[in-house]
Amino acid sequence: DRIFIFGSFLHPVLYRKIIIDNLQIIKEEVLFLKKREKDTELYIFLPESITHASTFSNYAIAVYSLLKMLASTTKVEKQCVTPYQLAYLLTEKENISKYTLNYIKCGLNELIMENVLLKISEIQKHYLIDCSNLWIDTHSENFTIITFNEIRKIFQIENTNNFLLLKYFIFLIGSISSKIDVWLDAYQHKTRVVGVLTIDKLAELSNISARSIIEYNKILET
Repeated sequence: DRIFIFGSFLHPVLYRKIIIDNLQIIKEEVLFLKKREKDTELYIFLPESITHASTFSNYAIAVYSLLKMLASTTKVEKQCVTPYQLAYLLTEKENISKYTLNYIKCGLNELIMENVLLKISEIQKHYLIDCSNLWIDTHSENFTIITFNEIRKIFQIENTNNFLLLKYFIFLIGSISSKIDVWLDAYQHKTRVVGVLTIDKLAELSNISARSIIEYNKILET
């Protein structure tokens, strides 16, 4: 027969208005916290100057994505990384094949050679690099947004070329229109769910065969 709010026991009849007002405040706070809990994704802005350039391999794109995530979340432009550290971030596996480590190292060296990354020094497999060139002007450059969680899910898929699948996924997400609404029912609708490019066009832009794209679409649907 009493309601405890903010340190006080209140009678539900005598203090009805105060209780209702405070419950509304509590409800709004809970909804705000739930919204914050859902919005825990790490968003990565990937410029087309990297993802769509023939200069960079699939390995460079993957490494770029990881370093962009690290630099963005830590707000630190100078990073000290190893191929093993980056490979673990991708796969969450402790036992990483030498092939994967070589691919990561290859991607790092590509980005350094093209001055996307500035290597300050390399000591015992540790790369001390300046990531200041990873920032982009979102007002003037074309880019695609993916999440770190999406990258990890891609690299947990077995029996596929994960690096190439990541590249295709970036092209696929980049092809989705943010202007087309899809109505789920009379009240709910979503954007960014309809692609505007054909498989043949995606194949042409990404330099990935149409046959591989069809297979990758099946993998991503599961």
